[in-house]
Amino acid sequence: MPPEGTRSRVYQLKNLWLANPKLIEAASSEDCLSAVKQLNSIGDPFSAVEIANRALAIHPRSKALHQQRALAFIRVGATQTAREQLEQILVDFPEDEETLALLGRSFKSDTITHPVPQSEIKNLQNALGYYNRAWRFSGDTYPGINAATLAYLLGEKKSASDLAQEIKDVCLSKLKERPSYWTLATLGEANLLIEDTQGARDAYRKARDVGRDIWADIASTRKQARMILKAQGEDLEAWESIFDLGTITLFTGHLADPANTNPEQERLREKDIPALSKCIDEWVVENKVRFGFSSAASGGDLLFLESVIRHGGHAHIVLPFSLNSFKEICVNSAANDHWEERFDRVLEQATSISILNPFAYSGDPIDFEFASEILLGKALLVGDQLDLMVKGLSVWNMQAARGKGGTAHNLSQWIANGVQSENIWRDPDRSDSFVIRNNSIERSHRLSIDMNPPPVNLPNETPFQDRALHATLPTLQVQLKLRPHLDSGFTAQ
Repeated sequence: MPPEGTRSRVYQLKNLWLANPKLIEAASSEDCLSAVKQLNSIGDPFSAVEIANRALAIHPRSKALHQQRALAFIRVGATQTAREQLEQILVDFPEDEETLALLGRSFKSDTITHPVPQSEIKNLQNALGYYNRAWRFSGDTYPGINAATLAYLLGEKKSASDLAQEIKDVCLSKLKERPSYWTLATLGEANLLIEDTQGARDAYRKARDVGRDIWADIASTRKQARMILKAQGEDLEAWESIFDLGTITLFTGHLADPANTNPEQERLREKDIPALSKCIDEWVVENKVRFGFSSAASGGDLLFLESVIRHGGHAHIVLPFSLNSFKEICVNSAANDHWEERFDRVLEQATSISILNPFAYSGDPIDFEFASEILLGKALLVGDQLDLMVKGLSVWNMQAARGKGGTAHNLSQWIANGVQSENIWRDPDRSDSFVIRNNSIERSHRLSIDMNPPPVNLPNETPFQDRALHATLPTLQVQLKLRPHLDSGFTAQ
């Protein structure tokens, strides 16, 4: 069954608003704030910035919208930009708990994301100072538990334990009224700090059950727990199943063969589809694919997306040009007409769809190359947000690249960016079945590909997050190179 959770509903609203700006103009600040909050919670800070920027143009005095935009900046690593905005809020609201806590989080994030020994202690101390101020002003468990954890990491074990016990008591009292994700997650962290290991495990499991689709929040809880567990000398892997974030998978594969294909040029025949679908499905289940990133052409793409959706995952699709042009070239060209129906059904059930160019195919394969790089960048960014490794899966005949944007070329791009992958192709001993192998592309294949394509002029309609990704091309070291653009105010434009 397709996912019907928070993420799908929020993306439908986001896509509607971005396609129709006047709908944002008509929305209340509360509706805008709710959308931005949910985008942050489900792990899409770029869309959160996009909606927040547009909403703040209409509701510039909404403190909460400014705070949520700052949180989104922190989650993409633009901590300096976030701090500048938060410090502006403090001018008018010097004792605002949320603003102080977010400032603390920005310094804590620098410690986690950019661990430099010379500045790590200073960042932790700065973060602790802001969290302590927020705790004193509000008595809220959010800044309180962060203050306790940072004190623990700085070696102040006694004060950390005392504060954690106080927060645990508050959480237990709150849980008598209503169980919430953050109350349970905070209880788990407090139990860790007072070294109640079983109590921590139980609370984290309950939080995970309540949380469901709020992947970014679960990932944040997991990061915090891992810091404490590492300081305690615990085996981190033993705790992974509790948070159960699943995996992120990037897919590339051959299209289904067109009608009347020359037998010597056959790659993915119609008779291959049932066996290939079964093999992909088994891989998706075994690897617990929670987030799948792919184009949506006939053949491997659609089989992969169908499997991700069928098993409750989230399908993220990137198309290089207009929907009608893509269907004509990449879907309806197949020998069998069932692919168009499957394409329409997958798009209806997808979590997100990015169409990079509203116009028809230009005839230049750079359209496909650009889409492949954006797809790679999106997967890497989600991996960065959720602290998960991106895995690759391909359906490839193991032949050299015919050109840019094809399956072999995409695999070369993955290798250049550290993405490990597995390949599905026909069993050499049984042509009616498929097998899975680790991918390896001969160096000569990789060297034949130009890794420094000329810059592309993007249409004005290209969404913010895709422009941001494209600013990092051609190397696509997205996590490292995107942050300077953000910190220099790139997104504000």
